[in-house]
Amino acid sequence: MTENDVNSAVFESWSGNGTSQLVTVDEVGGDKKVIFTYGGDSVDMIITYNDASMTFDAGAGDWIAGETAYLTVNDPDMNKYPTVSETLSIGDEDAIIPTIKMGTPLTLANSDGNNKLKAGATNSTTGVTVGTGTGLFEYTLQVNNTTDNSERLRITHSALSTSYDGEGTATQLGGSGHTNTWINVTTAHTITDLVNLEGTAVLNYDISGPAGDLSSTAIEVYVLTTGKNSSGTSDITVTSTGNARSGVLDLDDGTNRVVNNDVSIDTLKGSATTGGTGTTNVGVAFKITHAVGTFLNATADYAIAADFCNFDQDNGSNVHNCIYRIEAEETGDDTGIFEGSVAYVMLNNSTAASDDNGEAAGNDEEVEDMLTTNSDSVTIVVMAGVSGTDSVRVIYNDTDATQSGDTIGMQLDTLTHSGTATLDADTYEAADMATITIVDSDLNQDSSIRDTYENSSRTFKITVTGSDGVAEQHVASDPITIIETTNDSGIFVGTFTVPDYKVRTWS
Repeated sequence: MTENDVNSAVFESWSGNGTSQLVTVDEVGGDKKVIFTYGGDSVDMIITYNDASMTFDAGAGDWIAGETAYLTVNDPDMNKYPTVSETLSIGDEDAIIPTIKMGTPLTLANSDGNNKLKAGATNSTTGVTVGTGTGLFEYTLQVNNTTDNSERLRITHSALSTSYDGEGTATQLGGSGHTNTWINVTTAHTITDLVNLEGTAVLNYDISGPAGDLSSTAIEVYVLTTGKNSSGTSDITVTSTGNARSGVLDLDDGTNRVVNNDVSIDTLKGSATTGGTGTTNVGVAFKITHAVGTFLNATADYAIAADFCNFDQDNGSNVHNCIYRIEAEETGDDTGIFEGSVAYVMLNNSTAASDDNGEAAGNDEEVEDMLTTNSDSVTIVVMAGVSGTDSVRVIYNDTDATQSGDTIGMQLDTLTHSGTATLDADTYEAADMATITIVDSDLNQDSSIRDTYENSSRTFKITVTGSDGVAEQHVASDPITIIETTNDSGIFVGTFTVPDYKVRTWS
């Protein structure tokens, strides 16, 4: 207890960081009485749980691409610290995360096929290990899924391993030679599972909990195909630069890659010669660089996420498998009301395959640039309008007033639009300036900027058709740019010079 002012004789339990030293244990039973006694006086408190409520609203009219829908969760049970505005953080194993799951992404909660990821499993080289790169220093730990619908993996430490140097001196993690900590997870998904995903696969990850505890200075992410938590020549270096504690990244390091198998038949090269086969479980490894002497507590407890999402936009399947976790933020100190937002992007064949000239990034090859999956404001990628059981549905797992599990769900439908293209005149002379107008709300992929597209075989074409019915592109060599008229209009305008096509010999 700390005196709240000089010579006040009033003592409080608050710490300097604004939190109380009086904390209930996790998942404490409801209706329990806590009695505080001092100097013959006593007061009591009753532990209670509250019913949560949720709204998910896009305003009047239809929810269209580029528009924002707003999520509000009213849950006093998540208001743990009355003097601060809190966030439902993915790395917090006790936080309940509002979650949207589209299709069937491959998450760490999909543990069938790997008993070392089952609830209660301990550290294992074919399951989860946390330690240094040498493998000599590891934490004793246990894994579980979080109790909400977010499909995160909960890792609970129970001890630091002790090893000995060449002179017999006991050393532990965090010693002078340890500047990094690895978190390695062998998933329940095989190489074949990953390669056979329709369209293009990306890795959606969040290790913000342990990386924050370690005050990370750099993060490296790898996908392993050796079946163990170690490196090999068939690994995919997902990223080796920066300090991104969460993100969405493609599975292509220039040598080994998983790309759209409908376009190019590439697999995880070399896997068969480095210990992996089609039935080998794929691993994910996170190298967290930090200051010397920094380590996770022997009783550290946190949650991580690592998902393989896939998207297919070649008119083959239109799948969009991914999971979106909304880190809703409290509206103010002690309100218990948390807010987030959701927008969606319609991925379609009108998107360019590259953005080398500033045009919109595109198709499923560049889908990682369009996704925002672990934030208070998420952006969902869909292939077509969804409704009914396929709609965008937010799930929140509440512990209600009776301390029973209560699943709350709210959903919104999305729309897909048919585009139109018009010219500003019925006839043109050679070398006239023509204006093309394309109206398609699905191309409005970012409502904060004027989206831009270029003509190509995958976006829009301008052709000249002869009397024989043969159509040819005579302006394709000179890129034509269409630019959205305003940030959020879905109306695109471009100009081009009408070619002199009279030189053709007609058949």
